[in-house]
Amino acid sequence: MSDSLERTTDCPLSSLGDESGLSEEKENATGAGELCWQDGGLPVELQRGMETMRVNGELTDVTLSVQGHDFPCHRAILAAASQYFRAMFCSGLRESHEKRVEMK
Repeated sequence: MSDSLERTTDCPLSSLGDESGLSEEKENATGAGELCWQDGGLPVELQRGMETMRVNGELTDVTLSVQGHDFPCHRAILAAASQYFRAMFCSGLRESHEKRVEMK
């Protein structure tokens, strides 16, 4: 058995269950002794943590400027949530290196 957990299709995100924060390890359907770690509270806790850091300006790496209003953001979160921002930040466009991006 490997020391690391691997993401497999045998452990879909939709099977995470409630948001109790409890974790459970199960053998996956392949029976190969691989483990699938499930924690229904992780997505909620991750979202709360990222929002807190964004609001506090912690570890933000880009500021989006929209009609004179500035919004400190996390590039990784924007790119993960939006094809538009993924293209902007991951394809070598000028904005991928700028600290402040003017949205028009």
